[in-house]
Amino acid sequence: MQLHHFADDPLERYSQEAVNSTLRMSCNDLRFFDYMCWKEVIDSLATDSPLVMLSSQLTNRLKKASDEMIKRLCSGAVATFAFRRKRSLKAVPVGKQTMRMYILQHKYTAAQFGYEYATQVYGISYAESCAISKASGFMDNLRSDSYSFELRCSEKVLCELLKAKSEDKSAIERLRIRKIQECLTEEKTTKPECSPRDTLASYDPDTEEGRANIDSSKKLLARRMLIQGYTTHTVSVELGLSLRQCRHVAEHTKSAKYLDSIPSSSASAGGVLKPYLPSVHSSKSNKTSQFILRCKETVMNASLIMRIYISLGGDETKTATQISMISIAYSLYCAARHDVYGLAERSGAKRLTIQDAWILAVDYRSRRGYLDTCRACKSDIFRSTIQRQDSCSCPFCS
Repeated sequence: MQLHHFADDPLERYSQEAVNSTLRMSCNDLRFFDYMCWKEVIDSLATDSPLVMLSSQLTNRLKKASDEMIKRLCSGAVATFAFRRKRSLKAVPVGKQTMRMYILQHKYTAAQFGYEYATQVYGISYAESCAISKASGFMDNLRSDSYSFELRCSEKVLCELLKAKSEDKSAIERLRIRKIQECLTEEKTTKPECSPRDTLASYDPDTEEGRANIDSSKKLLARRMLIQGYTTHTVSVELGLSLRQCRHVAEHTKSAKYLDSIPSSSASAGGVLKPYLPSVHSSKSNKTSQFILRCKETVMNASLIMRIYISLGGDETKTATQISMISIAYSLYCAARHDVYGLAERSGAKRLTIQDAWILAVDYRSRRGYLDTCRACKSDIFRSTIQRQDSCSCPFCS
């Protein structure tokens, strides 16, 4: 089950009760789990066998850090520590209680959002995610004494977070986004090796039943994409349906009160939306990644989405647009934004929509966009080939 994201931002369309439920499900539990991991690591620093080998500078800052400072290091979107199999006998194993919490938290994430989503959150492979989710208890391959902690981000960004002043809110937010991007850029996270989806025999195009099933599944997927926030033109391009068919699906979806009325191209920019109902745009979008990447904040947002999308889709993203992976990437992107900015900042003008994510994916497939790596912070940055870029400008560390 994946979280469906509506036009612009789903959480702005839900009732307050649904908002609280979604936020608690996507961020609060993981943030608490991350906090408990940090507390265990900090407690171990006072012993002769710390859970993670850290530099003396970071160790001293962590020992003196207040509870408020430690919470800055915690994330409700991406786990700071990865649970790795011990590479040496000297590695200190994690505690049984922490391992039990990790298994339960992972199962919850995988059940709600899928194994692909879980690979990015916990920095593990697809196969590991499946094995942990299917574990009924402390199996032989999931014993706590065979696992150890591994830091997924650089110590530099953690030191800067601890050093930042409480009143400098914008600097703390930028550093927390940078920390999330560094975790997503980690080698294990960028190579989850997700298994390909099998095509069912009932969808054989050579049979009459198969063709009927394909047509029905396309219309169901079109309905889902329209609710998520794609334009009718995008749905038509991706699914091979005519614009007339897409508008017909949109009208039926609107009558079921899943969509607001379809605005014209002139009204789409300033039209008033009905509460909790997303709007679907019918006009063709001429926007490209060059138009989206206009400032450092949008480059940062685009880099977050595309790093997840390319990690999950692999080499197939260079030849085709992966709609399912865009949905997962956008889900995690929204969770990261809420984790850093909170609900009050979700309506920011520089937030990207799922339609923007599709445009970025199309430009990457068409070689009009690419991922560049910052030499300073090692974060991946999404660039446009037709836009002049300052090679020294990194939105995460500049």
